[in-house]
Amino acid sequence: MVSIMVSKWVGDYITHPLYHSQLELKCIPFLDSEPVVYNDRHQILNLELFKARDVMQSPVITISPRESVAHLAHLLLETTHGGFPVAKYFGEFSCEVAYGLLTRLELCTILRHEHVQKCQLHPGSVIVPQMTYEQVSGSERDDADRSSSLVPLLEKYLSNPVYDSIYVDLVSVLC
Repeated sequence: MVSIMVSKWVGDYITHPLYHSQLELKCIPFLDSEPVVYNDRHQILNLELFKARDVMQSPVITISPRESVAHLAHLLLETTHGGFPVAKYFGEFSCEVAYGLLTRLELCTILRHEHVQKCQLHPGSVIVPQMTYEQVSGSERDDADRSSSLVPLLEKYLSNPVYDSIYVDLVSVLC
């Protein structure tokens, strides 16, 4: 048993491990066991000393399963959040129930999709993106957060008051 472990260590030291190569080929990020995070003064932070409340915003910004295009554009332009929990409000219980999470890139992909861009501007209409979760979250999003083409599109959604009453059904793209 010891000889097998020593031979693996020697092999890993001499060449790039096979499993690491497969992770890189599949574009799966390989994370260190301890992330290295620096503060503003370029000092390493010990993340074990922090709680979630130290880095999160309160109250949490949630989006509903059916959200207006203008509100989504506003969130993407005005916040730097990496993701938004999707929650449905139940009035009889006075609480929100989590449906899932949509990242910033996934929301950008949805708003750049042709079904949203070329929709008929009828107030009160609901757009159901003809996209699967794999299309939204997978490799087809490529450069969805490119500011050169995305910012003018989001500003168009904000400047036209009709987009306040055009909704996107987000349930179909949640996993």
